Amino acid sequence: MIDIPFIRDVEFTVVHHAPFSDSTRLHVLSWIMHCDTAHKCCRKTEFLPSRLLDIRDLDRIELRELADDQGTGRHHGHKMYAALSHCWGTSPRKFLTTKATLSWMKSGFPLSSDVPQTFSDAIIVARSLGIPYLWIDSLCIIQDDVSDWAVEASRMANVYSNVYLTIAAVDAGDDNDGFLKPRPSLYAKVEITSPIGEVCPLYLHREHIRNSSLDSPLFRRGWVLQEQFLPRRTVCFSADKIS
Repeated sequence: MIDIPFIRDVEFTVVHHAPFSDSTRLHVLSWIMHCDTAHKCCRKTEFLPSRLLDIRDLDRIELRELADDQGTGRHHGHKMYAALSHCWGTSPRKFLTTKATLSWMKSGFPLSSDVPQTFSDAIIVARSLGIPYLWIDSLCIIQDDVSDWAVEASRMANVYSNVYLTIAAVDAGDDNDGFLKPRPSLYAKVEITSPIGEVCPLYLHREHIRNSSLDSPLFRRGWVLQEQFLPRRTVCFSADKIS
């Protein structure tokens, strides 16, 4: 709250240039903590997808086939995983799990320029929120294996129904776009001189209301219906806000 002699009860909301600044991260964490403590439907379950990306070490992100971990003593972070809701787009799809790349994905890969930007951003967000595992359809389903697709497609509703948090890349029309892009300034600065001669800066922001279902690439996908309605909570990353 800013106290201006001739303007009372004016609240200013800061929109950071960096879309996932530390203060924003803490704010999102406060949302999650409120869900965990106040909403029974948002609490964790025992379901696990067949495969998850272990993102605890950014130098070695591993695709874990959870059946392989039975009896190994590997810890799954209390079965906490995030899922990415995204648009594949039209760019050449090179970073996929296939029969040929499965072993390489399981051996671990670094978070580098080879990882599509939307995937990289989702990994950064999930890890910074303390979520150790991430589900991405094109990496956790073997894309050229018809039988694997049949099995995993039948489980997809469970993946999104039981996910700890869904990360929605609302305005990314392609996996290479990313969703943590710096934001342009949305404010105009106006200086007002009060009746007693004080110069007071005001930052004005025009109210912007958008129908996301019509305007955003993500919500024009057919698959997004289950990703939109099945998760118990979703953080949406748009070009101008997080909600």
